[in-house]
Amino acid sequence: MLQPLYLQYPEAQESYAQAGSEYLYGKDVLVAPVTTGNGDDGTATRSVWFPAGDSWTDWFTGKTYEGGTTADVTTDLTTMPVFVRSGGIVPTRSHHVANDAAPLDAVTVTVATGADGTFALHEDSGEGQPTKAAARAAGDSASTSMRFTQQADGGTLDIAPADGSFTGQVRDRSWTATFTNAERPVSVTIDGAPVAASDWTYDADSRTITVPVAERSVTDRTVVRYSSVAAAVPSLQVASPQVTAGGTQTVTGSGFPANATVTLSTTPALGGEVTVRTDADGTFSSDLAVPATASGRVTVSASVGGVVLARVAFTVSAAPPDGIAVAHAGLPPLPRRVTLRRARLRRVPVRVPDRVPVAVRVTSREARPPPVTAPSPGRVRTSCRSGSSPWCSSPRADCSWHSGCVAAARSSAGDAGALCS
Repeated sequence: MLQPLYLQYPEAQESYAQAGSEYLYGKDVLVAPVTTGNGDDGTATRSVWFPAGDSWTDWFTGKTYEGGTTADVTTDLTTMPVFVRSGGIVPTRSHHVANDAAPLDAVTVTVATGADGTFALHEDSGEGQPTKAAARAAGDSASTSMRFTQQADGGTLDIAPADGSFTGQVRDRSWTATFTNAERPVSVTIDGAPVAASDWTYDADSRTITVPVAERSVTDRTVVRYSSVAAAVPSLQVASPQVTAGGTQTVTGSGFPANATVTLSTTPALGGEVTVRTDADGTFSSDLAVPATASGRVTVSASVGGVVLARVAFTVSAAPPDGIAVAHAGLPPLPRRVTLRRARLRRVPVRVPDRVPVAVRVTSREARPPPVTAPSPGRVRTSCRSGSSPWCSSPRADCSWHSGCVAAARSSAGDAGALCS
């Protein structure tokens, strides 16, 4: 826990010279105790050497010192020469408690920006196991991983869900993310959702951003990001504003947190929830199956970590009734479909451009297929689905492809097929 500087910096002569007056508390905190009395003004000044390779931010004032330098630091009775390495993550209780037996239900995570960093918050019941390793082996502990990523336009603190459990573990916890040595951000987000400017603070004197996060389950991931650019607003789009029952709707999203799990839900429910992973640029695409029984207006909600970030709606129209559907692929919607139903049919012309495959499907048990004309060299297929009507029960009612000819579908009692002329 406590280390002399020369263990971490054996090549630096200053680490030996400061062995009696400076030390590391963990790997990221430098402490230089004041061992002289205060002057008449109530302050004391001492020289502090800052190890090279990192910058060091004063825990109390927010002032940052470059590594490999020595500086005079003045303190009073309310402060101490304590400094956090760039990228260092230090969790502390958010409120004063009488003793350490109080539940850890409010935690402030202080990050000294300027470099990437990691930290693991270990918890156990404090009883029965003499060491962290023993508690973990006994399955009576929990660990919460934290990672800070420095970016060109800001930084991101990612607090993972608690891994493990123990007797007396809190179920919910509030977090406060504090970023030191930072410029005033343009935007702040929590789990990808923009945070109102009134809900976070910036202290210009200490160059510190403070972002409170409302109480949530310790099993939830928490991602806090600050940036010098405006936050992308999560949005959803659908491939079509209207789909037919029994079909598929494609939903795409943009502006979501990168590499995050997005949960898609529908109202009214079209089925179970769908989860999808966003790409590095915060986008995703997912297909939603629309049941044949669905109809009316459907709203799709996208949430991350239980927080809804965006919504979009579309309309589901009823599937067409039984009849004869003539369709061709690769064309605009019109003339895409002709439906004839429940009547003795007369000749119905269907316009089909050259070189476009056409499928004629007979799905009614009471209707006869109409003549279909395609200009040469069109390709026409006719098919008859077997049913109870005599003209649809013949073994010769099959599917055939005819190329470079004019085709027609002709039916008579006990006969269905395709002819070329």
